[in-house]
Formats: sequence, C-alpha cells, structure tokens
Amino acid sequence: MRVAISPCPNDIFVFGPLILGRVPWEGEPLKFEFLDIEALNLRGEEDEAPDVLKCSFARFAELGHAYELCPVGAALGRGVGPLVVGRAGPPLAQRGAVLLPGPHTTAALLWRRYGPVFAERALRYDRIAEETAADPALVGVLIHEARFTYAQRGLELLLDLGAAWEQDTGLPLPLGAIALHQRLPPATRGAFSQALRRSLAYAWEHVNEVEPLVLRHAQEMDPEVARRHIKLYVNEFTRDLGEQGWRAARKLLELANARQREA
Repeated sequence: MRVAISPCPNDIFVFGPLILGRVPWEGEPLKFEFLDIEALNLRGEEDEAPDVLKCSFARFAELGHAYELCPVGAALGRGVGPLVVGRAGPPLAQRGAVLLPGPHTTAALLWRRYGPVFAERALRYDRIAEETAADPALVGVLIHEARFTYAQRGLELLLDLGAAWEQDTGLPLPLGAIALHQRLPPATRGAFSQALRRSLAYAWEHVNEVEPLVLRHAQEMDPEVARRHIKLYVNEFTRDLGEQGWRAARKLLELANARQREA
C-alpha cells in the first residue's frame, strides 16, 4: 500500500509507530513517501494516486469521488488556523499581494473567504515567511511551524484565519485530512483506520521512541518548535473526528464546493 504524507511533525508523530514497525499491520506492506502539502494535494488526481493520502480538507472537495475521509489522523482543532503576517507598515487592505502555500490548500480557501482580494502567488509553505520579510508590500499566509517563528523575522500578525472561521461558524477548523482511496476494499480501509488509531496511541505513550523520527524528518527545526507543533495539531480530533469534527468537515467542504462553483 502506498502512503503519502507530509514530513511535518504531526504527521510523522501519528504515523511514526507504523513507520517504525512498533504497531502491527497485517495488510500489504506500507510504502511511505513524504511531500509538502500542495504536492500531496496534486498527487490525489494522478494516475498512480496513493492508497492513503494526506491532503488539505479544501482539496478533498475535489477528491471525494475517489477517496473517503479517514476518521483518524486529521489536523483539526481550535486555535490552529493559518496566520496572515507581514512587516510593520500599511494596514492589511493596503498591501499588494499575498503569498499562499498552494492554491488547493485550506489556507488558500480561508484567505479567499476572509481576506482582501489581492494578487495571489503560490510558494512552498516553508519559504513564505522569508519572502514576506523581504518585501513590505507582501503578506504571507503561514501554516505549520512558521506560525511559531514568524516574529523572529520581524513579521507581525495581521489576520488569524482560524479565528475568523471559528467566529463565523462556531466550529473547529479542519486543516488536513487523511484520505483512503476507494480502490481499497472497505475491510482494508477499516483495518487501516484502526491501525492508525493504534499508531497514535502508541506515539502518545512512547514519545521518546517517536521523537527522533519526527526530528529527522523535520530536519533543521528546533526540537521545542516540533514539540509545540505536535501539541497544537495532534489532539482528540486526531484520534477520532467525532460528531463535531464531522460537522466541521462538512461545513468546510460546503465552502470549498461553493468556491468551485463561483470560479
């Protein structure tokens, strides 16, 4: 089975015990690949689309014909949303362009819902803070670990897109989903969901075993930033979406579908 996820700390933490062989998986051997979120979003429509795919919830609106949502492993919660930042200067509405971590990301969907109408540029998520700091006319939409470190580059918060979503809907924000391809038999999809839940439980109980793998994939990320990343994005919704998580997912998919109709 081909499994495509990001190298970000939350994904490696959740999948780590499966990657390390610490929890049993009795199906076909798992072959992992690690890509940034926009590359993952695009993988879902390739001829050789992965069997298990991490993707943006916003992108799942376009992939639902081929995939179903896994109830385990999601990045979803409160206080987790993308942050719009820029150098000190004019108000947000007077800036010139926005850097997005990809047109198919949940961050882009939220920007188009709650931000001004700007020229858009796509840039890999880990380069946005640096580019934004170099140009006072730009704003950047930050995801992942950049939300913890942007102030070190002299950037300030201009808009919290997650807070805007929560105020608008009253729901937690769905960011990243785990999707299971419908080519997999239903029994296999169910078994994988259970295996992923066991993997997460193992990770919570054996953090010291999983952390070296997290840091290896995080490369130059400060260990404390990686821990904060996991604490924020790995929560009870990750263990199981639950009724509130499913409601939030449906609400965001409605927004994504509406934006597609308008395009």
